[in-house]
Amino acid sequence: MLGILAVRLVEAIDYVRFPMINHDGSIQEIHRWVQKPVIPLMALRPGQEVQLSMVGITDRQYFGAKEQNNIHPIAQNQITRHFYNGKTSAAKHNEKFSISKGASGSTYTKRFPIFIDHRKKGSPEVGAVFGQPSVAVDYTSDSNPEDILSHELTHALDILDDPVWLMQRNEPREKHTLRRELRGYAVGARISLLIAQRQGLNIIDDEEYFRSVGLSHHIERIRNRINGPIDSPNAFDPNDEIMQTLDRDGLSRMWDRNKRNVKDVSPTPSPQ
Repeated sequence: MLGILAVRLVEAIDYVRFPMINHDGSIQEIHRWVQKPVIPLMALRPGQEVQLSMVGITDRQYFGAKEQNNIHPIAQNQITRHFYNGKTSAAKHNEKFSISKGASGSTYTKRFPIFIDHRKKGSPEVGAVFGQPSVAVDYTSDSNPEDILSHELTHALDILDDPVWLMQRNEPREKHTLRRELRGYAVGARISLLIAQRQGLNIIDDEEYFRSVGLSHHIERIRNRINGPIDSPNAFDPNDEIMQTLDRDGLSRMWDRNKRNVKDVSPTPSPQ
């Protein structure tokens, strides 16, 4: 049903850790989070804001990026600079994290910009490298938790494994975002369907269950109709047809930052 995506989801679940939330809202750091792959997972209520200090670039992200031979040396140098700067005490400070309005879950990652020349003020931004991802779910939501968790954990592992976005190497930022969203919704839809089948439920007939997973299945039906099976080479291609179809259904917020109510976590004013 999911193939390699199932293997990746199992890997992501293996990395999940449940950090303590202190009285002041700060999240307790997980031991050796920089050296060992982890995905902090928190259950929050609507409007609850926490403070994250686990936001820097991890060893897995940094050394994975260094092994890629299609990243320009100028970008590689800036990635190295961001990585080592994040290890200094002066660079360590908490970042605010909450679930976006209207969402049942959210994945947070700090964005470190890459410029044509970082030494020159006003130099054009040409990409970004992302740091440690953290996941939060709304424990009061009526949405299906398996759907939400599998969706967000898919995002988190994507960020751990492929933290670099470059304008010339990759597709435009909006399409890059949509590609990952299509993958997350596909995994969520199939996991919820599998669990429903195991429980003897018919998603269509069970109104309450369908309401909790309806968005994922709607998006996945569109993706499957246009791009084909989940294991096809272009399964998550964010082509014009799929963007136009989603836009007509009022779902452009999947890739449009102005409609997603997502905070810009860039250390300088500005993608995702």
